[in-house]
Amino acid sequence: KGQFDAQMHLWKYFYNINQIEKSLHWLSTVTLKFNDLQSSLCLSQILSDTSSPINNYSLSEHLLIKIINKHEKNSSFEIKVNNTNDEIYIDAMLALGKIYLLNDVEDAPHDSELGLKLLEKSSNTLNIPEIQQPINDCVLENKISSISTIDIAISTGIVVAAIAVVGFFISKRRH
Repeated sequence: KGQFDAQMHLWKYFYNINQIEKSLHWLSTVTLKFNDLQSSLCLSQILSDTSSPINNYSLSEHLLIKIINKHEKNSSFEIKVNNTNDEIYIDAMLALGKIYLLNDVEDAPHDSELGLKLLEKSSNTLNIPEIQQPINDCVLENKISSISTIDIAISTGIVVAAIAVVGFFISKRRH
């Protein structure tokens, strides 16, 4: 009869018995009818789970951006870890950061720089060492791996050209 609690129970029940399609039906219904942030987060996480039978990274990205924008528009500047909406916001940033870093998945949106920023922001907000260290390792690893041979060649070429120009002017000055 359109009751929020009943629909929440149905999506969780079907998810626990591994009937993902039925679970997604009820979860989508709750998300659309009631604009529930927790349901939106769960739906986006299921849609971006590589082991899920249904993947839709674009829809997951859309839901996560909607959560982040809604929170930033309606919240104070201080984020509290014990506040449910703030925790959903932090989880949304983490999930979106992970999606942006899925370089080996063809359908996923790729934005490593934004993904790293989201992971850093969420880990700094959480301020939990057990969570921060793996995220910082991931950030460092992605920063190192994001330097390509083309970047190195271009920067080397620029340095060589600059040295040649400086050398040219120095040789002209001596003569």
